[in-house]
Amino acid sequence: MKFKLFLVALISLVVFTPVYASTVTLSGDVVVDRQFTVWINDTDANFLNAQLITGGSSANPDPDSAQTHFSTQLTPGHDYYLTVLGAATITNLAGFIGDFTLSGSGFKFANGTQYLLSNATDWTVRLEQFDFHNFGVIDELAYDGQGYGGKWNIDYPNIDNNAKWIWTNGGNDLYCQRFFTTKITATPEPISSALFLLGGAALVGLRKRRGVR
Repeated sequence: MKFKLFLVALISLVVFTPVYASTVTLSGDVVVDRQFTVWINDTDANFLNAQLITGGSSANPDPDSAQTHFSTQLTPGHDYYLTVLGAATITNLAGFIGDFTLSGSGFKFANGTQYLLSNATDWTVRLEQFDFHNFGVIDELAYDGQGYGGKWNIDYPNIDNNAKWIWTNGGNDLYCQRFFTTKITATPEPISSALFLLGGAALVGLRKRRGVR
């Protein structure tokens, strides 16, 4: 009887204790017209602890020099926020386009998968400052390679053609900065650990029964 109670308690503990996958790599390819930095943060409340991943400039963009690739490691069990900070230091049309991947199932993007493109659905934008009261509206301008307003008619390598150029005010907000942010959520995997420990518990029970005989 005591063993049965112990087994029930063990099963309950295992089932409701989340186990996270090993370290996952976040990688991406980014183009921003005109300048940008990419950040990873552990909160959406402020930008104080944000860590810089990479940065660059897309002046006079071409398929080779304008596109920036990056990768960084994510620690299991922690939610993150990926931010692309774009600066529109130009006189005609600004935009951001990107393609992002997670290497394993330990995390998921805002769309519920391990693959994300720039769009108006899965990202938010803040105007000028990273502040809760400073959200703007994202406009989708054009698909990768489609061109818009006489610009961006390049099919960038490693960026899916379904990725969209996005910005605010139809790309006409110039001489400003925009914080494009999306959430990366840690996903526990309790089932595999439960099966493992339940197997161990069953083995213990079998040995106990044999001992009684």
